[in-house]
Order: sequence, then C-alpha cells, then structure tokens
Amino acid sequence: MLSRLRPAVSHLLTTHSGFADLSVEKIISIAGIARSTFYAYFDDKGHLLRWLAADAADDVVGAVEPWRCLPDDAGRDDLRSAMRVLALAYREHSATMSALAQMAALDGGVAESYRQFMHRGAEKIETHVRGGYERGAIRAEIDPIRTVDWLVTMLERGLYHHLRAADDEELARHVEVLTDIVWQTLYAGVPGRPTE
Repeated sequence: MLSRLRPAVSHLLTTHSGFADLSVEKIISIAGIARSTFYAYFDDKGHLLRWLAADAADDVVGAVEPWRCLPDDAGRDDLRSAMRVLALAYREHSATMSALAQMAALDGGVAESYRQFMHRGAEKIETHVRGGYERGAIRAEIDPIRTVDWLVTMLERGLYHHLRAADDEELARHVEVLTDIVWQTLYAGVPGRPTE
C-alpha cells in the first residue's frame, strides 16, 4: 500500500495547485487504496505529508554536508560545487518541500516537522560558520550567529521561490548568484582563501 501511495502523492504534488487543496479522497483514489487502509497508517493528510517529507528533508539536509565540510582554504569553485549539490537536492524534492512549507502554516504537526528540518540544516551551516570563524577562515567582521540566521532564512525562501521550476540553465544561474552571496558574506578577503 505504501509503495503505491508515495508515487501517487508525488504525482499529485507536481500536477495539483497545492497540497492543502488535496482531499484524502483524491489521494486514495489516485493511489488505488481504500479509505480504511489510508487511516490504518495515517491520522490525516498532514501525517501523510510528514511521512512523505521525511526522506526529502533528509536528502536536502544531507546536501548541506559538502558546504559544511569545505576546508579552510576552499575557493569559490569549491563553494559553487557545494551550492550546486544543495540546489539539485532541493529541486529534486521541490514539490514535497513546497507542500511542507505551505502546510506548516495550517497544521501543527507539519509545522513542527518543518521547524525540525530547518533546525537540522541550520545546525550544519552554523557548525561550518562557527568553526571557520574561530579558526580565522571566515570573515572576522561578521556576527556568526546572526549571519547564520540570515543565511538560513535566505536559503529557505530562495530555494522555495527560485528552484521549484528551474531548468538546468536557470538552476546554474541561481547557483552562481547564491555562490556570490555566500562568498562575499563569509569568505571574501579572508587570508589564505583564494581570491577567485
């Protein structure tokens, strides 16, 4: 049953205007399962979304790892590669991540899942920024905690708004802009960093 549900909902997320407007009836009809079967596994469609989003969130948070692990002497090309990994992971799961963001305002359980997802990603970025700041590999002029808060908020909104429907060419342009923003914010002019 669950093996039919995931592709059915994924299809609905890419072809429907929003998860909030989907009824359980529509979901079970497309998946070809009985209402009683649905409710044997899930309390409601918010519970279903949390289940669907768990793997997507893991993939997106995992895609922060190349950035977190950048060495202190990493250059702009290294950062661009790390930003590309994150952008590709988000785009792959953009329908699910968009549904999660939209439903967070309507469902307390989804809101908590979304908060945990954001916190996990922020922790990885904070680890990188704090560690680099302490080692002198991040610009000394920044406030590391507030900078991380701004970067995480910018990333969450930017990925949501700009990458959902981006083709490869558009994604590459956004990765370039994101690279420039992060480079100028964290690394530009730091001794030991390449200038390009």
